Amino acid sequence: MDIEFKINHALATESLYSFIDKRSKSEDYKKHLGIISIIRKDFETLNGLFVDHHEEIDKVADDLRQKFRKKFRQPLERIILYIDDLDRCPEDSVVQVLEAVNLLMAFPLFVVIVGVDPRWVKNALIKKHAIQFANYSVDHLGREFDVIDPSNYLEKIFQIPFRLKEAKDVNVREMIKELANLKSRSVEKGVAIDLTDAQSALQEDEKPTLSSKGNNIIINDVLTISEDYATIEELAELFVLTNEEVALMQDMSEIVGNNPRAIKRFVNTFRIAKAHGELSNDVAFSDRELPAILLLLALPLGKYRALLPSFEMYIEKGENINNPITSYLQPIHKIGLLDELKHKLNVTLSVKGSFGLIGGTQSSIFLKHISFIKRFTFDNI
Repeated sequence: MDIEFKINHALATESLYSFIDKRSKSEDYKKHLGIISIIRKDFETLNGLFVDHHEEIDKVADDLRQKFRKKFRQPLERIILYIDDLDRCPEDSVVQVLEAVNLLMAFPLFVVIVGVDPRWVKNALIKKHAIQFANYSVDHLGREFDVIDPSNYLEKIFQIPFRLKEAKDVNVREMIKELANLKSRSVEKGVAIDLTDAQSALQEDEKPTLSSKGNNIIINDVLTISEDYATIEELAELFVLTNEEVALMQDMSEIVGNNPRAIKRFVNTFRIAKAHGELSNDVAFSDRELPAILLLLALPLGKYRALLPSFEMYIEKGENINNPITSYLQPIHKIGLLDELKHKLNVTLSVKGSFGLIGGTQSSIFLKHISFIKRFTFDNI
């Protein structure tokens, strides 16, 4: 009886093991696995091989171990994954990347470094998981639930948060100077523009091309450079920034702000605008116009961008055509965001060397150039 009992249970156990082994190898399950499951399985295999590799090396004698490691430039210790500019991705992709990072961090083999705007991550989590992260205490059925703060979610994924410090005004001024001088030196050395190739390209291939004026696209024949400029060298000279221009650009540092992309955009946009025929061919270009153009370029980039619509309305009014810009910067009610920004901008400009030029500049000069400058802003898209 006892033997019969053991045989029956042994058969049942064997059948259980056989069934599990058979089903685990079946393609019926594998073909329905999601990408996360497949990646996890591959990572488990990779991590296991990595651990086994180090265990094998540790068991080898010291002299053989050193000889083996000399065959490699650098022994494999960890796989470090850098993810930058995550905030450029759609919200769904941001959350998916966070989930993938969480998967990677389960294996000692990987170290993940992520660069992202935390505000974008927070908004992505709120959009993806509205109920968990939204500021509601009850759902649509009236049931209460605990609201999860996005920072609590991120704490479960990342070990160490590190916030880059903001650049100071002196750093922004130095960056403007470096960017301006860098391009100037490139033009002088013939690096930025290959004069010979550019000249031959225009002579050999004078096919009709598309050009844009305003919102209309028209077809024009390619003009030789001699019709606009005597030589390619003269065209290249337009991209070179003078010391006076660089100094005035530095005075706009607090208006541009400390965002590196905005600073680069400010310098490069002015360089292109300066070389544009609309400015370079303006024989009536006065000393007051350069600071006005730089201010128009700087306003849409930094914390004063909210003033741009009201500033445009002000200079477009006929009654303000001869008024200096200081009349716009004087707060009317001294309340609200716009008046506060006007006051701060007035204070900012008052301590800059260019304020003597900008402060007395009439609205007519800003009005003269604003349509052209708006072509270089995203607000005009």
